[in-house]
Amino acid sequence: NIIILLGVIQGIITTILLFRIKVNQRANKLLAWLILLISLACLNLFLLQTLENTSALFDVLEAIIPLVIIMPIGPLIYFYVKTILNPDFKVDRSKRKYFYSIILDVVPNLVVIIYIIFGFLGLINNDSNFDLGNFISVYNQYVDIPRWLSLVIYLTFTYQLISKHQSNVKNNAFTKWAKNFTFGFIIFSIIWFFHLVPYLIPSLSNLLLSNVGWYPVYIPLIVLVYWLGINGYIISFKTYKKPSKI
Repeated sequence: NIIILLGVIQGIITTILLFRIKVNQRANKLLAWLILLISLACLNLFLLQTLENTSALFDVLEAIIPLVIIMPIGPLIYFYVKTILNPDFKVDRSKRKYFYSIILDVVPNLVVIIYIIFGFLGLINNDSNFDLGNFISVYNQYVDIPRWLSLVIYLTFTYQLISKHQSNVKNNAFTKWAKNFTFGFIIFSIIWFFHLVPYLIPSLSNLLLSNVGWYPVYIPLIVLVYWLGINGYIISFKTYKKPSKI
């Protein structure tokens, strides 16, 4: 938990620094958002492990405030790589549709808010058969399937983008960083897959979580935060010749 907390702090600091850099702003902001989302997911795990059952207020805040926002990570990876390979590329309003899948991440929070409002208005009685806790638990378990698929699909697009770019432009620091950046997330997607499969099998899920929890997924995420932060910060100051459009 201390390792995760330190990674969260590192991620937040790196996010602030990347937002403040005046050069390569488009790419840096995309990377900053990417690191911030990963850091918030890690913060969520830290809070659950250290503050759970401490107060009813925490339970309510944890249910209302979405910290695990995973669906935008795939598009952010793709657009970040495209931006560092082609500085003229811009994530404008037409690209917002790629982030609409964020609704999958916030469904549990929206359901809790609606449930609280309906309860306050007296529209839900004690005889209701709806088990809110069970719904959230089951939903959070199976929503990881589209989350993982989204990451893999966008990593595939990103790899194809880099391959196309290499055929037009000779290797430079940005091309090498794009390859290493993508490869880092490919490794993470493989680690996540080997944790996800037993997690989705009812007979193995409780055994997995009781023995190793989510640490096999989140410790690599913390490594990613440090690695992305250091290397992304270094590459953000580099100047380069304008490559061919892709």
